[in-house]
Amino acid sequence: MSFFRSQAVQLQRTEGAPLSQSAYALLVKSIVEGTVTRIFDVRPSDIAASRRGPAEIAFARQVAMYLSHVAGGLSLSEVGRIFARDRTTVSYACLTVEDRRDDPRLDRSLELIEAILKRVAPPASLELVERRRPFQRRSVA
Repeated sequence: MSFFRSQAVQLQRTEGAPLSQSAYALLVKSIVEGTVTRIFDVRPSDIAASRRGPAEIAFARQVAMYLSHVAGGLSLSEVGRIFARDRTTVSYACLTVEDRRDDPRLDRSLELIEAILKRVAPPASLELVERRRPFQRRSVA
């Protein structure tokens, strides 16, 4: 069984009940963290560190927060809670990653990770009253 499926099985619905918001958030974090640590060659403890660390680690953490928000459908506050960061830090991370998506290699990597996350832990597995919109950078006039 793959890493992603094993994570999904651990938090699987019981008796047809939908996942709770916190269980879904932890599932998203687990999958995103596992994927980002492998792709960016950082340790999970680096992603969870309370300090910024080297630029490579900080960017990997920003990507993890971005993917949790955009592909996982979590609010900025929820992402901040599971990564122990303020929601404004998560917002800044999303802006930073969006700005760097001009790099075709990074953009393709993020597209693949988003596809994995949406396949393994689709937001539809959590019955939300309101669908969240992905982060959109506001245009400055």
